[in-house]
Amino acid sequence: MKISFKIKRFFVRTFYFFFNPVRLSYLKIFKINTFGAKCLIKYGNKFLMVRNYYGQRKWTFPGGGVKKNEDPQLGACRETKEEVGILIEDPVLLGQYVNLKEERTDKVFCYYQEVSAPDFKLCPYEIAEAGWFALEEFPDYQAHSVAKVMVMYKDYWENLQRN
Repeated sequence: MKISFKIKRFFVRTFYFFFNPVRLSYLKIFKINTFGAKCLIKYGNKFLMVRNYYGQRKWTFPGGGVKKNEDPQLGACRETKEEVGILIEDPVLLGQYVNLKEERTDKVFCYYQEVSAPDFKLCPYEIAEAGWFALEEFPDYQAHSVAKVMVMYKDYWENLQRN
């Protein structure tokens, strides 16, 4: 029996809506450390930003959780492919930051990749919208991680110019 796209999307979004708070509570109670990955994708002078259907729904960069025993770089590539349909290979590590929200440690690895085409395809279950934005056009309603990633990106380019 084939489930229609709209019904499947409804169940996935509902699952995210109800399961994510339970998952976060579990991680908080048992102080389980997690790992994540973000990928700053650039085309020309613009960066790809996404807004999720779940959570605070703020603008951020593609990314998500790194699976147990998964290399963070591969996690960034997988999440980028899942969320926006862009296949990236060998992205540059910009750095990492630690998110201490909810009384647990979430280490997030940040990567950078330039692409040769602006094409992307949204995951209809997870991503509400996406777009290419020049730095001065970034949306106002941003996740806190955007500033952290952009500082790493700026440091990366300054180091390249010095060497």
